[in-house]
Amino acid sequence: MMKYAVSVILPVYNVEEYLPKCMQSLFSQTFSDFEIIIIDDGSNETCSRLCDSYKEHPGVAVYHKKNGGLSDARNYGIERASGDWIIFIDPDDYVDPDHIEYLVSLSDRYGTDMAISQHRDLFPDGRVKDFGAEGEECLDDKTCIERMLYHDVIDTSAWGKMYRKTLFKEIRYPVGLCFEDIGTTYALMMEAGKIAVGYRSTYNYIYRPNSIVTGAFNPHKIDMLKNTDKMARDVLSVYPDLKDAVIRRRVYARFSTLNQMENAVGYDALKKDIIAFIKKYSNNVLRNPRTPKRDRLAIRLLLVNYDLYRSVWGARSRLLHLKGGSKPAGRDEAAGRAEMAKLDTDGIKAIEKDLLAVFDKICSDNDLYYTLCGGTLLGCIRHKGFIPWDDDIDVLMPRPDYDRLLHGEVDLGSLPDHVKVVKWMDGSMNFPFIKLVDTRTDISVEFFDDRYNVRHIWIDIFPIDGNSGDPDKCAAMCRRIHFLRHILTLKLSQSGEGKSRFKAALKPFVKAILTPIPIMALCKRIDDISKSYPFDYDETICGYLWGYGTMEVIHREPYMIPLMKEFEGDLYPVPSNYDEYLSNLYGDYMQLPPEEKRVFHGITAYIKKNSEERI
Repeated sequence: MMKYAVSVILPVYNVEEYLPKCMQSLFSQTFSDFEIIIIDDGSNETCSRLCDSYKEHPGVAVYHKKNGGLSDARNYGIERASGDWIIFIDPDDYVDPDHIEYLVSLSDRYGTDMAISQHRDLFPDGRVKDFGAEGEECLDDKTCIERMLYHDVIDTSAWGKMYRKTLFKEIRYPVGLCFEDIGTTYALMMEAGKIAVGYRSTYNYIYRPNSIVTGAFNPHKIDMLKNTDKMARDVLSVYPDLKDAVIRRRVYARFSTLNQMENAVGYDALKKDIIAFIKKYSNNVLRNPRTPKRDRLAIRLLLVNYDLYRSVWGARSRLLHLKGGSKPAGRDEAAGRAEMAKLDTDGIKAIEKDLLAVFDKICSDNDLYYTLCGGTLLGCIRHKGFIPWDDDIDVLMPRPDYDRLLHGEVDLGSLPDHVKVVKWMDGSMNFPFIKLVDTRTDISVEFFDDRYNVRHIWIDIFPIDGNSGDPDKCAAMCRRIHFLRHILTLKLSQSGEGKSRFKAALKPFVKAILTPIPIMALCKRIDDISKSYPFDYDETICGYLWGYGTMEVIHREPYMIPLMKEFEGDLYPVPSNYDEYLSNLYGDYMQLPPEEKRVFHGITAYIKKNSEERI
């Protein structure tokens, strides 16, 4: 028996329409040291004869067996493979010419026993959905499994991967079950220990309406739940801290099964059990900041009632189908994230602290006045740094100085290349204030639609404006601004998400009504109302624009007298009347709040690798 480096296993069952293209893609490979093992799993006579026709090609072996299903055929091929490496290809798909070479090079480069590439979806009407990107990295098995549980680029499919044959010493695909890769891929990752992940697409998945995944509901579709729950038990036995990720994946599997049962008859009891399971774990999944946005929308709709969920989700699915299909969570970020390292809370705070130092220098160079404000000022006074459960920095500027920065009337020559001033006036931001951002970073913020949000770690820069001195007029202005702010945040928010079930379910309809209102017009209107009175109009000033409204009314003259206070080891300006300011906002501000009110912002952040040096 001839020895090959790689064994490519094709489990074949009545795919004579697709097999020739698949085989041609293998005959065109740039890598030559491989064999093709065709397992004819009880196909019809036409398909069997087609399989036999490939025997004449060097390196092709054909085996005919009684039908036993996809798992049984794959296992049969593993046992007959001569190569040190195994690659599975579904015979109704095809691969790029360098598919094998790409996987082999990934494994060689990182010294791993498993390698992964990405894929494209090809639809019958000619549409193509490419999930690929650039970049590659080596992940440990825990990280790889965690990302797979969140549908974060890594998937459970057997194809699109290469495995060292020794990984299958104790592992086989579960015979008699559909969705067999869900019950196997995680185990192979755990056995491998580390996995080379390439983000380029080299596998082409042909979308067929009668496939295992896309066909009409039948009892075998329940196998998804069986295999997912087995994966959950096995993963938790080794990595109990992946509990949240496991629960999210189990809930996702229920939704997937529920969607396929929409028109199925005779499964009322199962449908009821699935809905009960989702509701039982809904709070856990909704609190998890890594839960994909589509999951949050689905849960909130289902919590209202099943009929609403079925109606809205059906309409969403039809719309996505017309647009080219839904993409798995995280795919669109694969390129950037492959070259980035995830930041913990301390890492986020360190970058924000550096941004504050840059901002302080800008103000010093341009004779601009500012002070710390909000939770940042509270942290400065009470903790001499960040509030332990907070991870952002806010500063306040008198309107005259703020407008100089807003209108670009300051010298930014000392600004590092990766630091940028973003503001609504030039269209670089969709909020009516200013941010200083670190462009080396990439973030996602809970509840906000990433298309509209600033995607970098920032510090917020707000104006404090002149006040009328009349409490009633002040309150009326604050109400007008609050109403406009509410409209703006609704437009910028993610559909289907929110802090209550009712609001989350209602949000898509409200956003549709608000569509004609321009974001920039809202920003301008909020800014115009906020500066209705000159800064020195009254002895008091107010944080109208994006602040706390009437609670942020303080005396102007002591505000303009700075005190230097310690914040994370350095000195920064605070208003001399900080006690007045903090007492208005927090009452007894030196008293710690109850633990249930110590809430982190829902921010997930990354930084470009090799960019961890300070500004």
